[in-house]
Amino acid sequence: MLTGEGPRATGPASARLDPLSRRGILRGLLLAVLVVLAYVPALRGAFVWDDDANVTANPVIASPRGIFRIWSDVHSTQQFYPLTHSSFWLTYQLFGPRPLPFHVTNVALHALSAWLVVVVLSELGARGAWLCGMIFALHPVHAESVAWITERKNCLSLVFALLSVYLFVLRERGRSPSKLLAGSLLAFVLALLSKTAVAPLPAVLLLVGIARHGRLRRQDALALVPFVLLGAAFAGVTAWLETRHVGAHGAEFSWGASERIAIALRGLTFYPEKLFAPAGLMFLYPRWDTSFAHPGPWISMVVVATAAALLLATRKRLGPWPLALAGAYVALIVPALGFVNLYFMRYGFAQNHFQYFASIPLLALASEAIVRSGAIGRLSKAARGALVAGTAAVLSLLTFGEASAFSDNRTLLTRALADNPDAWMAAHNLAEEAEAEGRHEEALRLFTQELRVRPVAPASFNDRGVVETRLGLWDASIADFAAAHRIDPADASFVHNLAMAEERAGHDAAAREHYEQALALRPDAAKIALGLAWLLATSEDDRVRDGARALRLAETAAQREPRASALDVEAAAHAELGDFAAAVRLEDEAVAAAQSARPSRPIAPLVRHAAAYRAGLPYREHHGAPERR
Repeated sequence: MLTGEGPRATGPASARLDPLSRRGILRGLLLAVLVVLAYVPALRGAFVWDDDANVTANPVIASPRGIFRIWSDVHSTQQFYPLTHSSFWLTYQLFGPRPLPFHVTNVALHALSAWLVVVVLSELGARGAWLCGMIFALHPVHAESVAWITERKNCLSLVFALLSVYLFVLRERGRSPSKLLAGSLLAFVLALLSKTAVAPLPAVLLLVGIARHGRLRRQDALALVPFVLLGAAFAGVTAWLETRHVGAHGAEFSWGASERIAIALRGLTFYPEKLFAPAGLMFLYPRWDTSFAHPGPWISMVVVATAAALLLATRKRLGPWPLALAGAYVALIVPALGFVNLYFMRYGFAQNHFQYFASIPLLALASEAIVRSGAIGRLSKAARGALVAGTAAVLSLLTFGEASAFSDNRTLLTRALADNPDAWMAAHNLAEEAEAEGRHEEALRLFTQELRVRPVAPASFNDRGVVETRLGLWDASIADFAAAHRIDPADASFVHNLAMAEERAGHDAAAREHYEQALALRPDAAKIALGLAWLLATSEDDRVRDGARALRLAETAAQREPRASALDVEAAAHAELGDFAAAVRLEDEAVAAAQSARPSRPIAPLVRHAAAYRAGLPYREHHGAPERR
């Protein structure tokens, strides 16, 4: 397999083309052009899911002084990847919130990484370096890392990681090995500052050294000590932030040891499947079984054990590189295998961008096997060229299709939901978008689809209940608000919404009970207090009304709520107590306050209330509106 002899080793000229030569750089530029063509849909794309938290709605990115907080405050961004967020900040400061410059940067970084893959593998003597670089550049599994602006962290980190590997390997024949080692360490730190998933890189360097020299050399082990310490420190910070700051904790992450092992075993086989058979790629994959009572973990265990046994059995015949590259894959994929909590795993155990780094050793192994195979060697130069061109064309078309999913947020999530109907996150986000745009029936359908998969999500029951109130489906909304309250009885908003829906449906006694519960949970919530006060002052049910308590609640809430609303409720309470003069005076003040605060605000309800009080009648709210079908 690989020889470790470097690009000057003997061999076919086409296979040994030095990527740092003039012809090599020109070929690298051609590779970059192919990358751009494959990612045309991404260059035309908008910001999508999570880009708001990282870029468009992140105040440190928009602020000219935000660069200081990026480096000094670990909580100013989703994760402490200050170099990545500094690149976001610089792009934003230069071009504003336009997606094109962000996409151009991602594509450029990916093209640079593809060329660096060739540089590194050529330095290691790989005959398949250029083939590996091309496949990496155009492989559709990497579209998620390139077309999704948020994944700038992958693209940027890999550039520095590959540079670190190159300098580490080059030090053995360089004129200044200590300077090259220092440069390698600096590049590794820059990679960590971009994304700490690159922390296992020292293990890769160790395996490369063993494969090149047939043993672990003392100088290599000593050289890697600072790499290991820095990688562990950065990884520890990231794991802590992922749990404490990002929110990767709680019941959704309470897997036992056996479940985590099952997740890891399936991950070890899942990612190579998608790499070598890139059909059915998804943004949100279905979760797989995490119990050894199912066959999945056992099948994965057999596959992993068989692969390891074959690599060990053929080590003498094939040399050390297949085993080393397989080990490098395992080392680089470990952060994505569920041994540490990743926030995204609340949605699914795998994502395509998780293998952006780890794919390189496997692609290198496959490319070297292809180039050295006898069948390929027997083909004419023209036939080999046609085969390479055809492979590039197929991969480019697949990547073009994957990148098009990132055209905009709705396209991304709609495709994700079509690929995986159980993708509740996509359903939830699409439902929120539909509701915000007034497409209530669509929002109702999507919330229902989400709750079919996740029937213990109180916030989603509450959101569906809100949609149902807007559609006039009072009984359904009451059932959903009650479900939300039953799942999370400590959230005042759920029981408050339940009270309002019951009031609107004419269930005043039940509404009063739930208003009281909401107020007990949030005694300082003026909106809840005024809602209860209005019910106590205006209910048609004699058993519910309590004018004196309504007045006390309204007077207390008036200190926190907009003046017009509180005056309106106070007036109703005075009218219930028979003090119509005070009711008229307060209602007139409410009309004046409403017009002063917002002249366009409709005041017809306030005028109607005042008319009743002038006639010596308390206002009665008619509830029990019929459902709209």
